[in-house]
Amino acid sequence: MHITEGNVHDVNALDVLTYEAGGFYIMDKAYVDFKRLFVIHLSRAYYVTRAKDNFNFRRISFVKTDKTDGIICDQTVKLTGIKSSVNYPEILRRIKYFDQEQQRTFVFPTNNFA
Repeated sequence: MHITEGNVHDVNALDVLTYEAGGFYIMDKAYVDFKRLFVIHLSRAYYVTRAKDNFNFRRISFVKTDKTDGIICDQTVKLTGIKSSVNYPEILRRIKYFDQEQQRTFVFPTNNFA
């Protein structure tokens, strides 16, 4: 457990965690910081998070999906943002999902391709 004052942003907690190779770290979009996510990647651990609205990328490839499952697209992408592309130079997986119950679309960046 890591307790901080209320004025410390949640993403700072990623700096104090020790990542276990093969482990999965599931986070909300408040934790999207590509420099910190790259540390997880280099630790051979996996993350899944929600993309922020300013998620800038270039599609490298895609996998056909069965849209009846709610998966709109499953892509391999490269970040194109000025800072993010430097802080995270590797490819990512981008999954776009439509939640029928909530009538909402979600985008999930991850470094897990399995």
